[in-house]
Amino acid sequence: MLHRPPDRRTRPITSTIPMPHRPEVHRWYCTAGWQRRRRHQLHIEPLCRLCLEAGRVTPATVADHDPPHRGDYNAFRLGQLRSLCADCHNRLDANNAPRAPVREDGMPSDPRHPWNAGS
Repeated sequence: MLHRPPDRRTRPITSTIPMPHRPEVHRWYCTAGWQRRRRHQLHIEPLCRLCLEAGRVTPATVADHDPPHRGDYNAFRLGQLRSLCADCHNRLDANNAPRAPVREDGMPSDPRHPWNAGS
């Protein structure tokens, strides 16, 4: 008798990487409409906007909502986008502000950061 692997469609989807949005919002990024909009944004603005402002030329790979949509479907579908490279996008926090820089060891470099308060 052959052993059949479990049906993949019935297993719950689990991920070790936390989603940046609620699951219902995360699904919006899987729609054909979003994929078309993302592709269009990267076509009309193929270079990373933040890198260009810093004097670097880097291909964009992320269509970023600016301002953030915050779970509002209308803002997700109709809000302004900007093209960013993955590095610039990953350096932004939820408010599209740059994250505090960190040292090589992963500790915050800002002496006013709460982690460094006891130092």
